[in-house]
Amino acid sequence: PSNLIAVASLPTFRLMVASKAPTWSEKKAMITAIEEVEEEVTKVEARVFKGETVGGREDKLYSNAESLEEKKEELKKMMATHVEEGTLTRREKELLLSQVEGKISTAEENQKGAEGKKKTKIEEVVKKLKARKELIGGAKINWSPPLKAQPQIDKLRKELVPLMKIEEKAKGRLMNLKETEAMGQMEEIREHIYALEEGSSGWFESEEEWTDRMMEDSSDEDSD
Repeated sequence: PSNLIAVASLPTFRLMVASKAPTWSEKKAMITAIEEVEEEVTKVEARVFKGETVGGREDKLYSNAESLEEKKEELKKMMATHVEEGTLTRREKELLLSQVEGKISTAEENQKGAEGKKKTKIEEVVKKLKARKELIGGAKINWSPPLKAQPQIDKLRKELVPLMKIEEKAKGRLMNLKETEAMGQMEEIREHIYALEEGSSGWFESEEEWTDRMMEDSSDEDSD
């Protein structure tokens, strides 16, 4: 997806972010991807200035990559909004709390031997870090973005309910033809649900985050 991100216009890029990088960590990963593209563009640019011929993917990237810095800045602002609004996943919250606690510990250690303006400056830093820790700590611990195909998935799950009842009633005995057909239908629906769930994963979503999201979605289903 790095090339798509690089050559997309800003309006298209924003749609990509909303659809394919809905979480704080995915936006962070997208920034890393853009930085890698920037490095590649710089190398291609140097070759062009030397009079070398570039073609294919490199030429397309060099000619069409646009607004990379602006895209990174937009992503950073979006990440800040996640923190401010508490829309952080459990893993993101744990990571950010660990980072800010480490910074507080380092700042407080530096504060011990500091005097005058330096001490005042460190005190201000500590104050800001503690405010950030409080903000992160107040985040919704189980937040996760809704699945892209959630309405379709919900509809299919409702279709599963009567089929699961048939399966339960038939336990311990040989199924008749109608029940066997119902089990085949149930398997098809489950495969369809799985395909829709797979299609809802983000470009930069880790396997752990995706698994967490599926488990939370299953929990919501069980509580319905």
